[in-house]
Amino acid sequence: MLTVTEARERILAHFSPTATETVSLVASANRVLGVDISADHDYPPFDNSAVDGFAIRMEDTPASRLRVVADIPAGVSPAIALKPGEAARIMTGAQLPEGANAVIPVEDTDFKNRQAGTAAPETVSFEKKNERGRKCPPAGDGHPHGGGCPPQRTHPQAAGPWVCWRRSAWQT
Repeated sequence: MLTVTEARERILAHFSPTATETVSLVASANRVLGVDISADHDYPPFDNSAVDGFAIRMEDTPASRLRVVADIPAGVSPAIALKPGEAARIMTGAQLPEGANAVIPVEDTDFKNRQAGTAAPETVSFEKKNERGRKCPPAGDGHPHGGGCPPQRTHPQAAGPWVCWRRSAWQT
């Protein structure tokens, strides 16, 4: 009796690869990638926040209170650089401001009025110990420049995270 692997090998031995063709993502339905692809830039392209919270400078901790100097939503490049004693409210996925090297999750702070559309507080404090780099993945953490993915024979539609590379054509 044949194993599944042996049967598969026998079947595939009767097929030969076809030439690749460059098509749009929409036209790639029911196809697989004909080549391995790699990231043409770091993704994300900047250090960012993994949580809603407050971007801080670890050098300022443990400070009793930090002055909140900015409110940074996702999709906006921060126009500030944090100075000693300052923090910035930041949303998940937003770019860290210059000088920030950690993010305190909002639930670990004394800021309680967290309804959508609420203005950032004037000051914020927190008690939990924090460490450099906490909750702020660096540029390229998802896919570094030159990183290989998705691999050949992957369905482009299943390559969700890679679609954000804004590739207009895929070799299938």
